[in-house]
Order: sequence, then C-alpha cells, then structure tokens
Amino acid sequence: QICRFCLTYVFNTENVREPEQQEYRELPGLIRKCVDETQMVKGEDTAYRRLLLFREAAGILNAERQGLAWSGVPEEEVLQILEDMEKEAGEMQITREKVLKLREVLLEDLEEYRVNLHRAYENAGKHSESLRKQEERRSE
Repeated sequence: QICRFCLTYVFNTENVREPEQQEYRELPGLIRKCVDETQMVKGEDTAYRRLLLFREAAGILNAERQGLAWSGVPEEEVLQILEDMEKEAGEMQITREKVLKLREVLLEDLEEYRVNLHRAYENAGKHSESLRKQEERRSE
C-alpha cells in the first residue's frame, strides 16, 4: 500500500488529486510497518540500506505533513516514527565513511522535518480555529 500511495501521490507529477482523508490516516501505519520491517534486512550493507529507507520514509512524512495534520493524524504519532528512526540510526554500528555521511544527512533531515511537522500542525490548528469562529459568526 505504501508503494501505491507513493506512486499515486508522491512521485506522480501529473496527478493533482489529493489523497483522501483515510489515506492520510493510514500513511503513518504504513511507514511504521516499513521502518519496523527494516530490522529484517541482512547483509554487509544492512546499515546503508536501512538508512536509505529511513531517509525516504521520513521524506514522505515531511512532504505529506500538511495533509496528515489536516486529516487529524495525531502529531505525536508522526513524531514518534521520526524519533524511532533517529534512535535506530544513532545506535547503528557504522565505520564506512559513505554510510556515516548518510546517517549525518538523515539526522539533519529528521531535525528539520520535526520543525516542519510542528509548524504544519500549528497552521492546521489555526485554520481550524478560524473556520470555527467563522461558523460561530454565521450562526449568530
């Protein structure tokens, strides 16, 4: 399902249709499943492949942050996924320079994404409050 979401909304530059509210609500669970399943990745390049997946998954959450906020997905749920990625990336035993650089970039991205996410949720809250006030004025 995460592949369908990405192919339909993230990577398709010709599509202008927004994801449905339910699709936004399902997205964090799909990302969580991908992140959790990376623990099964084995091989010499395990850390590199896991970091790449973390970076892509975090990038999707960042790109879709406004939709997540407006759809009522709890901010804490998304933040927890980002924090778990950060924790796992920080605990990886890495010696290769290329992999160390990828981890550094991921950790920087995660910090930026947390700020972006918080701002999107603040803006969604302000928008909701504004709409509520407009409705109150109309009903008076």
